[in-house]
Amino acid sequence: MNWNGFDVLETYIGERISEYDVISDARNKALTQLAEQIREEVDSCGQAKLIFICTHNSRRSHLGHLWAQLAANFFEGDALSLFQSLTPVTASFFRHPSYHLPFQCNAEH
Repeated sequence: MNWNGFDVLETYIGERISEYDVISDARNKALTQLAEQIREEVDSCGQAKLIFICTHNSRRSHLGHLWAQLAANFFEGDALSLFQSLTPVTASFFRHPSYHLPFQCNAEH
């Protein structure tokens, strides 16, 4: 794999992989479910599109997007398309009812 000078990041990711056993069971279950949904989307549509939305401009989505892209590169995840969006600063967090809907394949890819 060609990291173009990002050997430090490659080492860091490799070290984090060895720490999978310290992830709580609940978090591991949620991450496994997400990974399975992404894999199913790639298998059925040829790619998965992930969007990271920042609702309070606290940079969590920026960091999530960054780490998802690095992980995709590390694991040679060419079938992932990652996007980012921001919303205006709000006084409270509102989850739309469709927030937890599973991926849907768009036949017009």
